[in-house]
Amino acid sequence: MKELLELPWQIQVVIVGGYFGYIVAYSGKRSAHKSVDTLGIILCFGGISLLTFNSLEELVPKLMIVGIFDFSYLRGFIISGGAISSSLLSAVFWRRLLSAQVGQAIRKLSKSDDDGLYFGWETLIQHPNLEYNQLNVTLKSGRIIESYPLSRFDNLPNGCCLLGGDGSIGMYVTHITELDGTRREAKNIICDTEGARITFIPANEVSEVDFRRKIVKS
Repeated sequence: MKELLELPWQIQVVIVGGYFGYIVAYSGKRSAHKSVDTLGIILCFGGISLLTFNSLEELVPKLMIVGIFDFSYLRGFIISGGAISSSLLSAVFWRRLLSAQVGQAIRKLSKSDDDGLYFGWETLIQHPNLEYNQLNVTLKSGRIIESYPLSRFDNLPNGCCLLGGDGSIGMYVTHITELDGTRREAKNIICDTEGARITFIPANEVSEVDFRRKIVKS
C-alpha cells in the first residue's frame, strides 16, 4: 500500500478508476476470480481511465479564470473526476448492455454452455431483468419456509429478498411447513411501528431453494 501511495497522483487516478470499474462491472461475480483475473480486468478499465485522462489533459485549459476569480486549482479535480467517471460509465455499459451479448457470442463460437461463472448459484442470482414472485427454501432440518407473494415486500429494506453470493438467503417468511406436512401462516411480518421482520438463513442450513420468477418485459 505504501508503494501505491508513493506513485504519481496521475497513476493513482488510473488505478482507482480501474478498480471502481471492476467493482461495478463484476459485482456479485467475483468470488471465483483469481488474482490475475482481477488485475487484468482492473487494467482494462484503467486503460479507459488513462485514455480519458490524457484527452482531458489536452482539452482542459491550464488557466481557468472567470472574471476576477482563478479556478485553475480545480483543473486536477476535473481531469481526475472525468477519468474515473469514464471507467465507471464504461463498467455500467458493459454490465447492462454488452456483457450478456459478448458472452453469448463467445459461447456460440466456442460451442460451449459455460457462462464464465464458477458457481451455478451465481448464474441464477445474477440473471438480469427477472421479476421474482415466490421463494421457497427447504432447510436441512426438513422444514420449508416460503415467501409469497414477493411483490408485497418490494419496497422494504433489502427489497423482496436477499440472495447472498455465498448461498445465504434473507427473506420475509410468510408461510412455514413443518416436518409433519403442516403448513401455517407466519404472523406479524410487517409492523407499522417497529418495521418488517426479515429472516436470515446461513448457506450451511439450506438444502434446496425454489424460485418462481419471470422475465420482465422492457
